[in-house]
Amino acid sequence: MQLFWKNKGLYVLLYIVVSVVATNIILAKIKELIGGSLSFIDFYLALGIALIIAAVLTYFKKDDYYIDDEGKKIKMDTENEFMYISMDLWFYILLIVGVLSLGKSIHHLLLK
Repeated sequence: MQLFWKNKGLYVLLYIVVSVVATNIILAKIKELIGGSLSFIDFYLALGIALIIAAVLTYFKKDDYYIDDEGKKIKMDTENEFMYISMDLWFYILLIVGVLSLGKSIHHLLLK
């Protein structure tokens, strides 16, 4: 599989990988230290939290700016894409999949 990106689009993949790894490490340590009361932490909960974090990071880094001579912050018209999808859409994709994953985790928790 080839990865295609323009400008800052590769950050989407970086945000996903870093947030998934960090969330799993943190939740595993919390589950190990506290134990029984947090036995409901599962894959879908960790994935949902990680994807929502990645969505927030993508949202805040999707645009490029520069500061002009007067000190004003001006948005640049650059195309930041990953896999031919703009970072604007990646925010919504990650957010929706994250919320659905959290919903699945909550649904499994309520069925127990």
